[in-house]
Amino acid sequence: MKIVVNDIAASEGGALTVLQEFYEEIRSSNDSNEWVFLLNDYYLEETGNIKIKLFSEVKNSWFKRLKFELFQGGKIINQLKPDIYFSLQNTATFGINTKQIVYLHQPLPYQNEKNFSFFKKDESKLAIYQKVMGRLYDYMFKKTDAKIIVQTEWMKRAVSKRVNNEIKIVPPRVKIPAQLPNRLKKKEKVTFFYPASELQYKNHKVIFSAVNNLVQKGYTNFQVVLTIPPRKISNPEMYHFIGQITRDKVFEYYANSILLFPSYIETYGLPLKEATFFNAPIIASKTAFSMEILKDYGHVVFFNKYDSDELANLMFFYLLSTNKMPNKVVNESLKDAQKTTLLNAITNNEK
Repeated sequence: MKIVVNDIAASEGGALTVLQEFYEEIRSSNDSNEWVFLLNDYYLEETGNIKIKLFSEVKNSWFKRLKFELFQGGKIINQLKPDIYFSLQNTATFGINTKQIVYLHQPLPYQNEKNFSFFKKDESKLAIYQKVMGRLYDYMFKKTDAKIIVQTEWMKRAVSKRVNNEIKIVPPRVKIPAQLPNRLKKKEKVTFFYPASELQYKNHKVIFSAVNNLVQKGYTNFQVVLTIPPRKISNPEMYHFIGQITRDKVFEYYANSILLFPSYIETYGLPLKEATFFNAPIIASKTAFSMEILKDYGHVVFFNKYDSDELANLMFFYLLSTNKMPNKVVNESLKDAQKTTLLNAITNNEK
């Protein structure tokens, strides 16, 4: 079987991670299908059954990408004569003469947590994704009748209110290393950890306000570790800005920290699931995705995403209760292999 995968848009961040992990899943499974990846650069290595075709000019602008999806792409893809066409970049492609599947992992158009404004400088790009690109996604889904793959039940519900396409849920794979980090037996300070980018909806400001609240009350026996560049903020001594780190280092923090997760827009929120493997205490904003992912987890408390006082109170609880860190580092009940993956959803064309 020949499968064409379109991910021309991927070049960095989460999109590139999705591409690379899907590629590694193909290679590690010894899949024998013929694969053709449409990319903008050689992010992947060609093998006997995996080939790369470059379309670097399509990546240069949204106009060129839309031109490809609406007009040029169908002809190019049909010339490759695939049995399945799989788009990893949220959008369907017009004119495809075979089964089309789209991996939809952009939550902005489908969430109800915030209505972004075109007229605010720090929100205008997000507003375009929410209000313009969302309508375009829906239009392309309706016109192509593409099968849609999403990561969560909340996304399936939200998308199904807008289109009638077939929708399948495939949660992202959670990779836990064979050699797990040790939990430190004694720490001088309680550590709160938040692995996230600087996007507005990651909501770092509620953490900054909560920390100010605690410091003003005289509580300073803690540190907050953030994976963003340093900021000019009050009480800088309470923070450790570490920038991007390796996954192994992330896992080490899960094993020895309390996870803060104030983000209020995610398709899935992978750190939430990853942290459960380490029995890490979690303080998360109360959202559709967090409630779904953590519904059976016993070491989580939720707070209103804008309420820094509530967050400060929950952080204070852990300052008084350092013995609340579970003794077991890894949650054995979560180590079962995930049965439904992107690869088998595509190759088996599962219902």
